[in-house]
Amino acid sequence: MEKDINGTRVRLETKIEIEEEISRVNKDHLQQTNNTPLRAEPQQALLGEQLDFVTWEAILTGSVTLSTEGIEEGTRLWYEYVTSQKLRPDITISYLLKDGKK
Repeated sequence: MEKDINGTRVRLETKIEIEEEISRVNKDHLQQTNNTPLRAEPQQALLGEQLDFVTWEAILTGSVTLSTEGIEEGTRLWYEYVTSQKLRPDITISYLLKDGKK
């Protein structure tokens, strides 16, 4: 694994260096969702801090209605599209909860 330090690519060789770099990159990626429509109210309250997978499945299957108040137009159009689609019977939604259960 390599890391950019002052414009120079430096090879990381120790376990600690590699883990620290992975952690730093992952933290940056997690922050990308901040201030996006699904991370703002009223969707934030619905989905929770970790974007609850059970709720996501309900959204994708059309079982949950997103609030029409305060929702950004692009998100509303996405939701209408997703919920208007019939799920193909050969496709299933699968995920693991925090406790490792399905």
